Amino acid sequence: MDSQKKGIDLVGPVPSSKSWQDRVEGAFDHTQFQIDWEKQVVTCPNHKTSVRCTKRKTWRGTPSFSFVFGKEDCLPCPMRVHCSRAKNVGRTLTLYPKELSGGAKQKTAISRALTSGSTLLLLDEPLGALDLKVRTVLRYELRKLVKDLGLTAIHVTHDQEEALSISDRVVVMKAGRIVEVGPPMQLYLRPKEIFTAKFLGEANFMTGELIESDGSNIKFDVGGLKLNAGIKGEFYPKKGEICVLAIRPEFIDLTSEPGIVNTWACEIVTAIFVGDSMRYEVRVENGVILLVKTPITGGESGLVAGDKAYVTLPEGSLLLYRFPEEGLENALSLE
Repeated sequence: MDSQKKGIDLVGPVPSSKSWQDRVEGAFDHTQFQIDWEKQVVTCPNHKTSVRCTKRKTWRGTPSFSFVFGKEDCLPCPMRVHCSRAKNVGRTLTLYPKELSGGAKQKTAISRALTSGSTLLLLDEPLGALDLKVRTVLRYELRKLVKDLGLTAIHVTHDQEEALSISDRVVVMKAGRIVEVGPPMQLYLRPKEIFTAKFLGEANFMTGELIESDGSNIKFDVGGLKLNAGIKGEFYPKKGEICVLAIRPEFIDLTSEPGIVNTWACEIVTAIFVGDSMRYEVRVENGVILLVKTPITGGESGLVAGDKAYVTLPEGSLLLYRFPEEGLENALSLE
């Protein structure tokens, strides 16, 4: 295993993440296995190793007792106090487990793991029981603590935003198999696998036939509408080949006037305010429904359902994939 101090997130639909979690927890509880870690072969279970798996279990005494006298606590007392303060559990240090809320228990479990002296942490949904605002703050605080303490964290989560914001590398899984591995920004902006484009964030998918090719620029027929795209990567489709084109909703321009290239006329189907952006469903000329997101810039959006407008799909934001052998629906399925 790579021993560089990194945060690694395992993210996927419920079946894939849960099956991985069950196998790992079962191995820690019942069987022996080996981990090649920092040029050493560690046999587990072995409570003297530098590997810790955070599991939501109860403990004796109060959180304060656990931090100071627990058998797993190897760091100096100042570091333990620092972690307890950082994870905002200071006001609960004198309470017993039965007096703590689910969120407080989860934050305490994270703090105990951080103060254990471990160099590798296995975190299973560590922020799952917390409120949204608390979870948002703690995800960045957890990342900073892992970096400051020089740890490597393997983090299992179903929260895509959490995975993208907290990790150095993301492992996308489906049905117990690894689909793609890479830095968060790379997986979001330029995913190599069509399932990654579907699972991380939101995306529009269209099928098109290649009708013209001129070096790195190619033109598709998408249900009677023309669409220019640039070739990126190792995939070079042939004329007449059916491909899948994808684009993130925030990269589509929605305007009242037509653009120059890749502009289609459309009708607003729905317009929903979601806080920091407007979320639109638009029907383009060939009947295809596209999802579009536009940022809130301070003024109210003038577009409502039934309005006529134009969408422009920038060439540089389009993703190009081979048409899946199993069919597009099966390739995009979360199961």
